[in-house]
Amino acid sequence: MMRIRTLTSALVLGLCVTGYTGALLADEAAESKFADRDRLYESFMADDEAMLAEDLAAINESYTPDNIDEVLAGFDGERSALEGELSEAKTLEEGLLEEASTTKSDLEKTLAEEIPDEISDATDAADAGLALGEINGLLGIEDDALLAEEIVARGLDPAVVTRETLAGWGSTLDEQIGLWTDADAAAKDQQEIVDGLSDQIDGLNDQIAQITEVTSAFNEKAEDIAAAIDNLSAEEVFALNRSLNNASNNGLLALMQEDGLDILEMAQGMTKQQINALTKAYEEEAKFTKLADKFAEESKQREHMLSKAAAHKERFLGKAGVDIGDAVAETAKSVAKDAAKGAARDAAKDAAKDSAKLAAKGAAKDAAKLAAKDAAKSAAKDAAKGAAKQAAKQAAKDAAKQAAKDAAKNAGKA
Repeated sequence: MMRIRTLTSALVLGLCVTGYTGALLADEAAESKFADRDRLYESFMADDEAMLAEDLAAINESYTPDNIDEVLAGFDGERSALEGELSEAKTLEEGLLEEASTTKSDLEKTLAEEIPDEISDATDAADAGLALGEINGLLGIEDDALLAEEIVARGLDPAVVTRETLAGWGSTLDEQIGLWTDADAAAKDQQEIVDGLSDQIDGLNDQIAQITEVTSAFNEKAEDIAAAIDNLSAEEVFALNRSLNNASNNGLLALMQEDGLDILEMAQGMTKQQINALTKAYEEEAKFTKLADKFAEESKQREHMLSKAAAHKERFLGKAGVDIGDAVAETAKSVAKDAAKGAARDAAKDAAKDSAKLAAKGAAKDAAKLAAKDAAKSAAKDAAKGAAKQAAKQAAKDAAKQAAKDAAKNAGKA
């Protein structure tokens, strides 16, 4: 019997020692947790971090707070490379534009100085195809005598304007039209490349601006919160973490985050009891505000809950020794900051949507330009060919008519 009692006493003593040791470890863990400045930072920044992640995803689904610095660094490198490409593309464009201008000038000089007005009065490069059509029409008259008559009919000397002369003019025009058309097309193609690179750079700048607008508001608050925590003593950090633990467990901390900087700044120099009252003021406000949100706008129940939120906050702020007027001013300042941050966030989201719309419009516009350019080229070529054929047919008809008339006259004389 004595042995059992001895064993039992030893077991009880062992359990007591184990329980005491466990309690000590639990207390040490709690003290370590409440002394953690990073924990205090997370208490007032977790909701902002979640909103930052949401805002970045609204710009691009792949953007996160963890990779956004890497994204911006990549944008800087990409933009630098594109700016280098753009500079080279513009230099090439200048050379192509100069070449197009030179070939156009040469073509118009030929039209003005070499092709008689009696053959064609075209002076603009765009009308060179008509002049070539007139010449080809004359060359289509196979009978030299009839060609000479047509030359005379146009008021020119057939001894000067011969078939060989016309062929020389036609060859020169054909070559110069080809040179100018190719140079002009190359310059326009290069312009498309320049525009495309410029659009890419603008798109990157828009993305950088949107990201900067979203992150700057977060970074500003994060820096303010971190600075305020650094200004707290170890005792104040411990008291704040411990007093905020209840609000965290009840899901109220998210509603208190917009007042985080005010709480941290007011806590400086306070005793533990004052800090408990301070955090309790905002916890009570959050609790009754959360209850008020369950009721409809302008309902009596909602107004009652909001009234209780204000009353409880005022009561506990008084216990904390906080001047109510100062608290109201700080709240108004926080509301203004949050409104500005919300407006910036909304603007960034709208900008992201507008950027996507503009990108889609730009792609459609580029596709339309390319299609129109190809169609214009094809139409110009077809028009030149058609004009030449038509002029040749008409000249042949006129020559045939004139030959028939001359034949009839000669037959009548005979």
